Amino acid sequence: MQTLHACQAASDRGAAVAVLTSYARSPIAKLCDLVIATGPSERAHSVDPFLARIGHTVVLHALHSALPERDGRAAGMRDVVADAIVED
Repeated sequence: MQTLHACQAASDRGAAVAVLTSYARSPIAKLCDLVIATGPSERAHSVDPFLARIGHTVVLHALHSALPERDGRAAGMRDVVADAIVED
């Protein structure tokens, strides 16, 4: 419930709220602006927790990889990190 209340408070204050969930029709999904649902399209109440984590991990990895590319500085940042690692 704390997560739901935090999302509601953020939304009430004008923040765009995104959720990654296994359930597209969950209470939290209903109040979010962006819903990324990774659960099965059928038998919504039979989500295996392990398989749900795999789906969530894949989506989070994709977002983690893609978002810095939008900034345009990601390649330069990777070069800085690579140079620092090579020097050690």
